Amino acid sequence: MAKQWLKRLTVEQAEADNSGETGSNVVPFGVKNSEWVRLVSKIRDGDQLYAYRESPPRHSRAFKNAIPSEGVALVRDGDVVAQVATRGR
Repeated sequence: MAKQWLKRLTVEQAEADNSGETGSNVVPFGVKNSEWVRLVSKIRDGDQLYAYRESPPRHSRAFKNAIPSEGVALVRDGDVVAQVATRGR
């Protein structure tokens, strides 16, 4: 699948954009908070966070009925090393 980077983020921006409830608490990424905490623990100097949107190629049969995957990805030297989906897969 093709991945489109939507915008570069800081940890603080990602958390503000993706807060959710888990039980009676509001935490970054809601029920996926533990995935977010693992992603943040992997951050090294020079890494970048990006909001992304991923969908099947337009020419594929799956494109018409596909729900795009969206989330935040940790990118190191041009490679995704971790990600948290906020919509879709």
